[in-house]
Amino acid sequence: MAVDWSQPPNGVTGKPIGPIRARMMSRYIWTASNPPDYRSNTWPKAWRDEIIIWLKATSSTTTRWATLCKKLQGHGIAPHADDALLALIRGGYVQVEVRHKSPLDPWRPCVLTWLRSDELRNELRMPLKGELRATAERLLRDKPSNATLSQIFESLSAMPADLAIRRAPLIRALDKWITSSRKGTYNDLGLRARDKTKTITASERDWLALHLDLAAIGLEPHQPVYWLGGLGVLKQGTEPVLNLTSLHGFAALSRSALESMESVDGVARVLLIENRTSFERQAHVRAPGTLYVWLPGYVGAAWLKGLAHLLRLVKTECLVAADCDPWGVDIALSVRQICDQVGCCWRAFQMNPVTLNACPHQLELSESDRKKIAQLQQQTLPYPLDELCLAMLALNRKAEQEQYL
Repeated sequence: MAVDWSQPPNGVTGKPIGPIRARMMSRYIWTASNPPDYRSNTWPKAWRDEIIIWLKATSSTTTRWATLCKKLQGHGIAPHADDALLALIRGGYVQVEVRHKSPLDPWRPCVLTWLRSDELRNELRMPLKGELRATAERLLRDKPSNATLSQIFESLSAMPADLAIRRAPLIRALDKWITSSRKGTYNDLGLRARDKTKTITASERDWLALHLDLAAIGLEPHQPVYWLGGLGVLKQGTEPVLNLTSLHGFAALSRSALESMESVDGVARVLLIENRTSFERQAHVRAPGTLYVWLPGYVGAAWLKGLAHLLRLVKTECLVAADCDPWGVDIALSVRQICDQVGCCWRAFQMNPVTLNACPHQLELSESDRKKIAQLQQQTLPYPLDELCLAMLALNRKAEQEQYL
């Protein structure tokens, strides 16, 4: 049950600190009523897990409650934030400023001040900040042998101690990786750095990519996969490798397999389809001379490189069919850029106001949709994507591809 922040419960005292006249806001400070005797070992595990995340994210005595709540996102923890905060107040570990802007506005916690954070860290078996810094300094004594990694390693000393502790073993593992000329994926590196796969985060990959050519040192994500259907024969030399015409279905090729192909026969046009259901449906229709390719919702640079190789082989028209929404327009434009690079004719397929108007199930545009359209309209959009964006704004609607393709 959510905490009612309008009235202090048992064990908590609310002291008024007066309105903020310019904003007409009332404020109270909630503190523990009695000397602290409410121990953290009585808390449910979910509360303890959330509080540990807050303590790790705290760099000063005072912090905003909204900031701490954001730290819980992406951790898969049940939403018990209000209950955990109330437990901290009752235990005398924090005091919290509670506010509301008007009689109609709900009371909310706003600013949290830690009172006994070191004691709480000890109870939760967390290292104290001084201990964390000492551990970080110990880990940073021995520099990597690789000169570039040595510079990255030195930059860790300026980072928060817990972040330096996490990243130092990653750099050490990467140093051994380069020395032994290894090749593999981020999961391989994670296993060597942290004894577990899937531990290297997107932010860590981005951080490494700022300093290193990851592909040059043999570190890459898993290969993109290309789902192909319809008609066409892919060959190496004169030997057919994948005959979609006789397959009567669709098949997947890795990027390296696709790039090993040297020619494609029997294809008059390539149709890229964003939605997987629509792709499979059209792949079974098998329109004459059409090679169907499933277009992922997110088309990264690696996937587009493989597409460029395929388009160079077919040397024919490329059609793009995505959702009639702002993000579909963005995907279509990313494919158009590749088509321009390889000299392939490009055309949007069924992405126009007529298609949007004909859809029986339309969705209302969100605020992020409108912002995306505004971003898209900063450039000169090709026909009919320009008209589609105008129609979406006029109707305040968008539509998904399954209902028209």
